[in-house]
Amino acid sequence: MMDAFTLITGLASLFGFAMQIFDVFPAHAKGRQALWMLLLGGFLGGLIATTNWDGMKVAMTLDGFTLTMIALAAVVVFFAVAAAFTSDTRKRRGFYIVGGIAALAFTISSSVGALVRTVTDGELLKQSAINEQELSWLVERAETRGDRERAVHHLDALIDRLERDDERREPLKARRDELKSQARTTDPRPER
Repeated sequence: MMDAFTLITGLASLFGFAMQIFDVFPAHAKGRQALWMLLLGGFLGGLIATTNWDGMKVAMTLDGFTLTMIALAAVVVFFAVAAAFTSDTRKRRGFYIVGGIAALAFTISSSVGALVRTVTDGELLKQSAINEQELSWLVERAETRGDRERAVHHLDALIDRLERDDERREPLKARRDELKSQARTTDPRPER
């Protein structure tokens, strides 16, 4: 849980960042910059101090989305630091604009990514998936109708769902091979 110091320095550093972007009090630019950096450091220090590192687990997969988000975050940090250490007002404003656009892109992308992951990982999609018992019923139904190819298809799906060390895999593979051989012997189509 964030303490009052971390919350206040976080809000003050956001306010200081806005003051840096809009160049409020241009005569006091160096002092304003030093104060903003001090507040930002206090906020980050307070945030790190209040973080419970024991219960934290980081599970990150390096896919295209994650790499894009890391690149956008690096662009934001680079331009914010470059703007903070630039004395030329025009360059500083340009750095803040580019960093702000990258921050906006980061925010929108991470929000959309979180929304998509919430929807795709949700219980609604898991409920519509066919479970192992239903696949077994589909295999039996296809066999009773004499549709061996469909039964083999459902058996393949069922085998793929099971863990590698599941003891049901081998009997299912044997049943699939038997159905494949029966389908070949009764198939009236000529082989190519």
